[in-house]
Amino acid sequence: MSYTFIAAFIIMLASLVGIIFTWYSAGTWLQKNLRYLVTFSAGVFIIVSYGLFTESIELGGNIIYVALSALLGAVLLEGASRLIPNSHHHHGPTSEHEHTPTDARRLLLGDALHNTIDGILLVPAFLIDIRVGIATTLAIFLHEIVQEISEFFVLKEAGFSTARALIVNFIVSSTILIGVFISLFTSSASNMIPLLTSFAAGAFLYVIFRDLLPSTFRDIQRAKNYTHHAAAAVLGILVMFGVTAITPHELHEVEEHTDNISSEY
Repeated sequence: MSYTFIAAFIIMLASLVGIIFTWYSAGTWLQKNLRYLVTFSAGVFIIVSYGLFTESIELGGNIIYVALSALLGAVLLEGASRLIPNSHHHHGPTSEHEHTPTDARRLLLGDALHNTIDGILLVPAFLIDIRVGIATTLAIFLHEIVQEISEFFVLKEAGFSTARALIVNFIVSSTILIGVFISLFTSSASNMIPLLTSFAAGAFLYVIFRDLLPSTFRDIQRAKNYTHHAAAAVLGILVMFGVTAITPHELHEVEEHTDNISSEY
């Protein structure tokens, strides 16, 4: 199963895409447009949430159970985030603080859950056929590129330094290995996918309405820049929708084969 671990590490590298903003000019542009990039991220995660909801239902989940599971995911996410110390930046007594920074804890927890699902999927994908495994890896990687850069924007808005945002993103991305180990050593791992998928959908949707959109509305109320934020949100939706259309992240196609090959572990 070395291919699975190689694929997992390749996907983890997507979390380092924010390194391009260590370049001076890119970093300056980032700081100047950060408020719009958070709105862009909201657009991206809207499509991510929608995709996860759709997958939950296609995996055989009753729409009522999916909705309840998503709600439970949001509630548990809020509870878990309260157990993690906040990491907002602090300002000196004379410094101006024009906005309330976004709380990144919930986004990181939701992403960790999503990465775990990806790890669970990699094992059966490679057991089916190495070509299926490679295709699955490519699809996850391309999705992660857009998602991780969006997460990087949110971490920056939350007050993380570039270096710290990259490190935290990489650590969270490593939870894909948890999914790989679960799938390798638990024959019933496929049964967890519908529940985890709806959990993750609820978690991301909660982050959108609890953290990202309020940040956008605060800036709109302050600067009256409606059109800029609307354009950023639409762009985020279109970019993630385009990536999804090109490389569909079809969980159910891999999950269908998992029960047939679980005896090989």
